[in-house]
Amino acid sequence: MRGITRDTVVELFDRKVIYIYAVVTVLTLLILILMRMVETRLGGEFDIATDDIGQLTAMLGEPLIHMLAGFMSFLVFLTVLATAGLAPNMLMKGRADYYLSKPISRSAVFVDKLLSIWLVYGGIVVVCGIVAVLMTYLVHGFFAWSVLYIFILKVVILFIWLSITVSVGVITGSATISIMAAFIVYVLEWLLEYREFVAGLSNSRVVEFIINALYYVLPKAGEISDLTTRLALDRRIDTWMPLWSSLLFSAALIYVAIFIFRRKDY
Repeated sequence: MRGITRDTVVELFDRKVIYIYAVVTVLTLLILILMRMVETRLGGEFDIATDDIGQLTAMLGEPLIHMLAGFMSFLVFLTVLATAGLAPNMLMKGRADYYLSKPISRSAVFVDKLLSIWLVYGGIVVVCGIVAVLMTYLVHGFFAWSVLYIFILKVVILFIWLSITVSVGVITGSATISIMAAFIVYVLEWLLEYREFVAGLSNSRVVEFIINALYYVLPKAGEISDLTTRLALDRRIDTWMPLWSSLLFSAALIYVAIFIFRRKDY
């Protein structure tokens, strides 16, 4: 795995992707500073030692937590786009022979590539998030340990999306189809948020069954993001179903991709 991880790091710098993360992070830091300037101008400074913690969370903490969650979601989105071509490029003519000639199974090649992308790019997302949290503390004086939920679950969401792009990329050998597959899943996920309304309009049990089946089968990254924010704000969680069902989808898709990959002729 070390060799594939090293290749992933080299590709990261060769394609100058690291600079995109740097630019987005710097812009976010500037927004945080600008927010503090506006806050000071409006006389909205807080004394964290004496202010009521509930008021602080509502007036200062909640907007900042939403911003941090949105920032990391955007980084996840960029990562999915930036890495969609890595698996197909690894298995293109001329390069596939190099990887497949090694004394490791195709299953190991697939898993190692998926994990290396997740660890390398997920690590960058975490580092950028830490920088934003530090700036939030330095500029606004706000910090909450519950912010750790954002880091944990955003990395999980990244893994779910990578399981789609890497699996489709290996099966089809196309970065374009990989991105399209992720986009289609995203659109379906968004539409299924209104499944009850659509099922009510159709007045058909068959349509209702199909819609509900799609909802439970497909990943639910949007709902996991909502769950992440609720955890960061110390709010009650009604169900963990979006998380575990999405992980089951990723596991099933990875299994199918490995099954097909082991039988492909290069």
